[in-house]
Amino acid sequence: MGARYRKHFSLCKDIKCKGKQGKHCPAERPRRLSGEYKKCGAWVVELLDESSKWKTIAFKDVRNKRDAEKRLALLIGDRERGLLRLPKKTNVPTLAEYSVQFLENAKNGRENTYLGKKRVVKTLTKYLGNYKLDRITTFYIEKFRTDRTKVDSVKNITINTDVDILSSILNRSIEEGIIEVNPCRKVKKLKVMQVRDRILTGEEIGHIQESLKGTKDVLMILVALFGGLRLGEVLSLKWSDVNFAKKELNFVQSKTGKRLTIPIADRLLEELVEYEEKSNNERLFDSEEVNQKLVIKYSSHFSRLFKKLGIERFTFHNLRHSFASFLSDSGSDAFTTQSLLGHASLSQTAHYTHKRMSAKHDTIEGMEKYIMGMTGKCKITAINSI
Repeated sequence: MGARYRKHFSLCKDIKCKGKQGKHCPAERPRRLSGEYKKCGAWVVELLDESSKWKTIAFKDVRNKRDAEKRLALLIGDRERGLLRLPKKTNVPTLAEYSVQFLENAKNGRENTYLGKKRVVKTLTKYLGNYKLDRITTFYIEKFRTDRTKVDSVKNITINTDVDILSSILNRSIEEGIIEVNPCRKVKKLKVMQVRDRILTGEEIGHIQESLKGTKDVLMILVALFGGLRLGEVLSLKWSDVNFAKKELNFVQSKTGKRLTIPIADRLLEELVEYEEKSNNERLFDSEEVNQKLVIKYSSHFSRLFKKLGIERFTFHNLRHSFASFLSDSGSDAFTTQSLLGHASLSQTAHYTHKRMSAKHDTIEGMEKYIMGMTGKCKITAINSI
């Protein structure tokens, strides 16, 4: 019974020491990347448990002999009072093993969120799957980020998402008592260059209407352009969601699950009335089950379609950005734009709103007229310098 220094390195076995590095330490012992020698072992506590069996216990907060002796005294006191609760050795799973449980729990959430996590977990498992959760350090996370950049050639925003999911996995394991610290907290996010999202010009809108006139595609585009709906929301629309009398569109947001009501523009209303006469289905555009597979199918279709029409670097989701930007350019205040987009905060709305240079010019010209109008109303008296 007592406190002793337990050595980890086999080459230190026959060397007498008390846990302090010195000339007696072999030069060939393991080093860290920085060149410093790794710590040889740890101070442990040995005592008989309540079943009279010898236990050797290592504590993370015990760093020297004095700490070990203090902990031993506490454990002996607990044993005498019948309160001894020795820490149990936890069987720490690998990231690959634990991720299976993590994804099972994620199935209870939204399908898009689950599929996104599933894709990230596949990548994490590829690079870090064989490591036990308590062995994943900031060093391995930094190496993972480097490999993602050099080997997979992915952008910083994707790598940041990967690390966010890894952090969620480790946080969950902390809640379950498997590990104590999340190394992701010490990893700073990679810088992401802010890229201006593509929005349509007036000429391009006219070109789309003329080229796709009378098709389902043009109506789907107009619903997103005049209503700001996401592709999944457009595909989920039913005729019961369209209130022709009140000129309103009621739909459930695919991200939040909240029901949103927005006014229908007169031009879009005309198109919907004409389209309804030809429709025999409950839903407006597709009778298939709306899932991630169907959304990806239509997303690819529209990306090819826009490219065919000569509209480069444009996707269906850019229609939502165009909607927000046109609202701002036409004088909509931030709170109205936020409400129409269904955002929880103005910071989200700011990401979607991109002022055109023509709108900025109009604003500056308006300010100039206001300032110059003020000058005629006030007289400035010159003060002679002393």
